[in-house]
Amino acid sequence: MADVLREYESKIDAIQGLSLGRTKGSWSVSITTESDDPKLAVREMRRMQSELRALKKKANLRMKMLRNEYRQVIADQGYKLGVGGALLGSRYRGAMRREASEKKRKLRAQRDEALAPYEQVKTGIDQLVLELDRMKIELQF
Repeated sequence: MADVLREYESKIDAIQGLSLGRTKGSWSVSITTESDDPKLAVREMRRMQSELRALKKKANLRMKMLRNEYRQVIADQGYKLGVGGALLGSRYRGAMRREASEKKRKLRAQRDEALAPYEQVKTGIDQLVLELDRMKIELQF
């Protein structure tokens, strides 16, 4: 989990003119522009926003891939009819169904745990884009 956050934090820090500040629950941004002209500064902020949006798309793609991987694994964990169910009766079948349900529940929890850092990254990127929007508005007026 921490590896994913560190990876995306380093990618955000690599964006030219953007430095990431980390507080306990969120990210903040400080910007250094190359010119004093507000129009050029706004243009640079738009570029930064587009790079942040590209990072968010990559995170979304990775989340989609993880969900697809888990979708197939979870589907394979269902109860499968076999000879034992026919011979041993309804108690056996019920036990097997409960076991399959428990396995699915654990896999879903595992999937959600794997997706959590990407959700944090997406939320952080959204906050940064909004903060850049606010700064652009301040420069334009």
